[in-house]
Amino acid sequence: MRKIKFWSLLLMLALLVSAFSGCGGSADTDKESSGDVPNTDPDTYDTMTVLGGNWAVVDQEVSVSAAYSDDLTLDMSLVSATMNFTDTQITGSRGITTLTLHESWQCILDGDTRVYMGIVPINLDDVVTSMIQSGADNWRCELYDAYRTVMNIEVKEEKLIQVSEHRIAMVDDVHGIEYEAVLTFRKQ
Repeated sequence: MRKIKFWSLLLMLALLVSAFSGCGGSADTDKESSGDVPNTDPDTYDTMTVLGGNWAVVDQEVSVSAAYSDDLTLDMSLVSATMNFTDTQITGSRGITTLTLHESWQCILDGDTRVYMGIVPINLDDVVTSMIQSGADNWRCELYDAYRTVMNIEVKEEKLIQVSEHRIAMVDDVHGIEYEAVLTFRKQ
């Protein structure tokens, strides 16, 4: 009986280890990275200087879907987005910044029928954000907001960044949604 428990436990541990150990990176990344966070791979750009200032979304052809309630999905199409970074301080592979992010989404409830909700703003104002380097010109940002929003920022050029965000947001007085989007911004 003890042998069976031991082998069952060992098998369960092996399954957990294989389930939670990823490959450490994506085959489609442009830059080499060791996969460690924080990562000390040198940045091509001075991220602290590059981020400071105002940014506007470049590609507005972004659409996402999110669960709204048990039987409804919220289909969202980006109308506009702006970002502003202030007080950015980076030392080595760690940093901090203050972020303001304003997004506007055209929203349609999709269920048995489609219902237009209008343009819904999803904003973050002056949120302190920790930054950890996750590769050359790549920074993982955790916002100190109510939902611990996570964003990954990749500096593509001195005036071009790509932001991958995983957000939870309230879209009305009752419903919160969880969504992921990838947005490209150009410095103004």
